[in-house]
Amino acid sequence: MAGILQGQEREPAAAAPRPRVGLVLSGGGARGIAHVGVLQVLEELRIPVDYIAGTSMGSIVGGLYAYGLSPAQLRELTVRDHEARSWNDLLRDGALRAERPMRRKQEDRAYLTSLRFGLRSGELTTAKGFLVGQNLETELAWLTREAHRLPSFDQLPIPFRCTAVDMSDGSLVVLDHGNLAEAMRASMSLPMFFAPAHIGGREYLDGGLADNVPIDVARAMGAEELIVIDIGTPVPKGVPVDGWLGVSRRMVDILGQQNIDLSLATLSPKDVLVQPDLGTITSASFDRAEESIAIGAAAARAAIPQLQRFSVSEAEYQRFLAKQRRVAAAMPELTRVVTRDSAGQEDARVAARTTHKPGQVLDGERLRADLESVHDEDVYQRVGFSVVPDGDGKAELDVIAEPKEQGGDYVRFGLGLETNFEQRTQFSLGVEHTARDLNSLAAELRTTVRLGSDNYLASEWYQPLDAGGWFFVAPRASVASRSPNLKYSGTDFVERVVESEVGLDVGAALGNWGELRVGYERVWGSVDLKLGNLQLVGEDFVDAVLRLRFEADTMDHPSLPSRGSYGLFSLRHGSESLGSDSHYERADLLAAQAFSVGSVVFMPILRLSATLSGSQAGIDLPTEGGFLNLSGLPRNSDPGENLGVFVLSARQRLNATHLLIDVPLYLGASAEFGGVTADYRDLFAKGQFGGSVFLAADTPLGSVFFGTGLAEGEGASLFLFLGQIL
Repeated sequence: MAGILQGQEREPAAAAPRPRVGLVLSGGGARGIAHVGVLQVLEELRIPVDYIAGTSMGSIVGGLYAYGLSPAQLRELTVRDHEARSWNDLLRDGALRAERPMRRKQEDRAYLTSLRFGLRSGELTTAKGFLVGQNLETELAWLTREAHRLPSFDQLPIPFRCTAVDMSDGSLVVLDHGNLAEAMRASMSLPMFFAPAHIGGREYLDGGLADNVPIDVARAMGAEELIVIDIGTPVPKGVPVDGWLGVSRRMVDILGQQNIDLSLATLSPKDVLVQPDLGTITSASFDRAEESIAIGAAAARAAIPQLQRFSVSEAEYQRFLAKQRRVAAAMPELTRVVTRDSAGQEDARVAARTTHKPGQVLDGERLRADLESVHDEDVYQRVGFSVVPDGDGKAELDVIAEPKEQGGDYVRFGLGLETNFEQRTQFSLGVEHTARDLNSLAAELRTTVRLGSDNYLASEWYQPLDAGGWFFVAPRASVASRSPNLKYSGTDFVERVVESEVGLDVGAALGNWGELRVGYERVWGSVDLKLGNLQLVGEDFVDAVLRLRFEADTMDHPSLPSRGSYGLFSLRHGSESLGSDSHYERADLLAAQAFSVGSVVFMPILRLSATLSGSQAGIDLPTEGGFLNLSGLPRNSDPGENLGVFVLSARQRLNATHLLIDVPLYLGASAEFGGVTADYRDLFAKGQFGGSVFLAADTPLGSVFFGTGLAEGEGASLFLFLGQIL
């Protein structure tokens, strides 16, 4: 027996149990895309991960990996070279301007300033961040649609945690259950850039403010040894900071670095720290995602000697991947579609724009379009969704709309200025108040006040006739006093025109691109004429018309578009039978199209105004002069019954890297031809040439144009223009 025992092979000693490995991914905005490169190398080395803790961008990369996406899929999602939506699309709330409702585009054209304030209980309020995060959260929710209601994030293929800061008391919160997309979005609520995230009645800020490298969170999950990836932005020494945005970024960098240093001091010799050298890549460098991934991978490969001890056999790693990788599931059939506000009440407006119905299969593109349509009505701050499994490949779709914190009403300010630095200067300061949701069909009351060279007070009640807002009625009234300094004849000028107007329109919203109105309006007015230098003569008039008005707008910017078209056509019929002093028909057309050839944006503009018969009551004749209307002539240089002007403008964006201002800047020029005529059949038969050379800047106060205007036989003149060119 002893011989037999001596001849037997000894059983191999049992392998020491593998330490439970925690992966810690820090925050850092776009720099956090480097985490994807590290994950690529960990998979090359066959290193399984037992727990993941992340902050900010680290929470997104870590959360998606924990959910079951591969490094290759994460690379596609972060580089986005094959994705339908770019980072510019994700880092925006709602649709592009061209896709927004026509009513909201009309506000852009009335007031160009981007500064808008909410009105709640009589006080002006502002948004809590530059972005709500609507599009980003929609993307995250779609990517993680099977993890919208988890009792614990331990149920993910890899247990996951992320950090956020409770805005009410500044405490650090570890998010460990619920909606995975909401948790990731809350963890990256960078102050001032993203508005705080709302979860369960609480508001959350970026977790990086308190714990940018959540080492302690990973240890609390049960991790025995850590792989820590720190991509925080070191505070640059001796580098000056410009502007409030620069100061805000520096503040976040300082706070983040302080808690990073404290966290890293807790690492033990068993832990591995990887710190990719991202150089000039900043937290906003989403366009350098491919470069960030490569740097992350290089840093992980440099740490291979320390990382190799975490490697496992091919068989064991395949078992890990079988658990970690999420198998793509078929889209569920919807058993129920619930549309409600954040208080849990059914919302008819949300329902009217939600095209999914029970029995249909969930469709991502349709769902995104529905959410954008609801959000862009500008009633809600955020529109989210959740998919609730019902079993057997079916699910319930919940669409939840969160009202604006600033209140339903808002105030917008505007500034207008045009001067040729000589005899003609026009200035206006305005405010527009829009009261929203005034009844169950979301009526609006918009009131506008402008003071300056011209004074104007107008109010319109906009009453939709159906929940979808496709048809409406709009009664309106206005009072205006303007000083056009309009040449009347010889040395006679129109000094002032005072008008009171009432009207009623019936109309239809033509999708998100146009609006059609028909209606009646009546104007009572008086015209003061200055006859030479002798006296003022007042003339009263009444103008009553039937009006047809069609407006279309698909431009991506109201004044400096790179693509899209704009058209405004109106036909007016005045007659004594309607109460007018005179009988006439008049047609007006303004049309423009923006397109790019390489980096140059071209925009042809056509202005036509024709009195087809009779003569209009009052003084409301088309005039030549002003920027892009024979730019070398002062505004209101010459009135006429008919006007025809064709303009071709071109502009090129300048490289403003070394300039002190942080706004888009353009160099442009225009060629122009046309003028006024006595007979509409002579439009463009006679005319004069003009043009301009200008600098343009897109500022928070609106688009500003400064340059020199040229007109045939008139020489050149300087101009400064702030306002609406169309």
